[in-house]
Amino acid sequence: SHQDGVGIAWSCAEYLIGCRAFTIFATHYMELLQLPSVYPTAQNYHMSVSSDGDNLVYLYKLTKGPCKLESYGLFAAERMGFPKEGLECAK
Repeated sequence: SHQDGVGIAWSCAEYLIGCRAFTIFATHYMELLQLPSVYPTAQNYHMSVSSDGDNLVYLYKLTKGPCKLESYGLFAAERMGFPKEGLECAK
């Protein structure tokens, strides 16, 4: 389940923070954005994208803070030619 995945990802992140290891931890779980409020040594970064509503451009730039776009999975799927029926169902 989603909650199981969040719990596992959170516990892995806590373990790595406890080891004081420099780590890049990539995840799609938005709940992990709260880690810096619990662990001051943790920081959020994201890979920047730009969108004008019709296009999504990957900027290949590491930027401090959470991503401003909540999710662009459906946007990307549509641009890659995912069947319309599947997109409508997902929405």
